[in-house]
Formats: sequence, C-alpha cells, structure tokens
Amino acid sequence: MTTVTLPRLLTAAAIGIAYYWVAAFLWGYIAAYNPIHEMLLDVLVRRGHIAPYRVIISIHDVIVNLFVALPFAAVFRFLPALRNWTYVALATAASVIAGYASISVEALPSLFSSWVFWVGLAMAGLALPAAFALLNQNRWDRLHRPGVPDAA
Repeated sequence: MTTVTLPRLLTAAAIGIAYYWVAAFLWGYIAAYNPIHEMLLDVLVRRGHIAPYRVIISIHDVIVNLFVALPFAAVFRFLPALRNWTYVALATAASVIAGYASISVEALPSLFSSWVFWVGLAMAGLALPAAFALLNQNRWDRLHRPGVPDAA
C-alpha cells in the first residue's frame, strides 16, 4: 500500500489538469478533422434516425475518451508511488473542476436540466478511473518487477 503524501497529491492533481488540457486539445482536433461525425450526420440524422445517431456517437465518444485517458492512467498504474485509487480520484476531480470551472453561476440551472451536460460530466468523470481499472485488469508489470507491491 502506498502512503498518501502532499507531493504525491499535488502530482496527481497536476496530472489531472494536464489530462484535461490534452483532452480539450484533442477533442478540438477531433471535432474539426474526424469524418465520423459528418458521416453519421449524412447517414443517420439527415434521414431522420436521431436515436441511432446519438447511441453511435456516444459509443464513439466513450471509446475516444478511454483512449485519451489511457496514457494518464498508465502513469498511475506503472509508477508505484502513484498506484492508488486515491490519486486517480484526485486527478479525476482536478480534471472535472478544470473543465467546468469557467461555467457561469447563472448558467447552472439550465445546465442541470440538460441531459447532455450530465452525459458530458459522466464521461469526463469516468474516463480516467475506467482507464485505470482497465489497466489494472492486466498484471503485466509483475513479470518485470516481482518485488514491487501492488496497491491497486
């Protein structure tokens, strides 16, 4: 079991904020250059199939979020000092706070009533822990470092 210390907490928060900025940059790039969205609009939405579009685009977004979160989850998984759910939770909280800190207080009632806000919040809050859990399913680092305790 790893000991929770202030430098490790600050490192986890910094990783979470870095994860937010990388995800924001990549999502901007994906929105501009990924042909999947336009293709799905042509094939489904313009023909009146809105529900299948939302399901497929949501699955796409979950997969992309997991791929974006995997390198940051790997930092927590493969650095023994940070291999703890406490640090992952702190990084997740830091990334969600960084992502939603600029929201105006006046806009909150309309956001809380929108299901799109809640889906986005769930994706933002669950991608890093899900990627960490996914990496924890495979114990490949025990083959290389058998003496390192596993706190995950």
